[in-house]
Amino acid sequence: RVVATLLPKVEVMVAGDVGGWGAAAELDYRVVGVIGYRIKPNWTLQVGYRHLYVDYRTGNSVFALTTSGAIIGVSINLK
Repeated sequence: RVVATLLPKVEVMVAGDVGGWGAAAELDYRVVGVIGYRIKPNWTLQVGYRHLYVDYRTGNSVFALTTSGAIIGVSINLK
């Protein structure tokens, strides 16, 4: 996860992870990009986009999913 402050109340976050490698899933990954606006010192409103891919195989079952779309949220910093 990488967070950059653009203005005193505006920040951008890019995050992602990858896993699987045949241990649980064959492959799974997630990529997220959001822009946040700090409404109070510890509260940030965020909007962005997320992409998720999962390829899980067990026995004769295959679960392959790709989903992406807009996200909205609130982040609370509990210092």
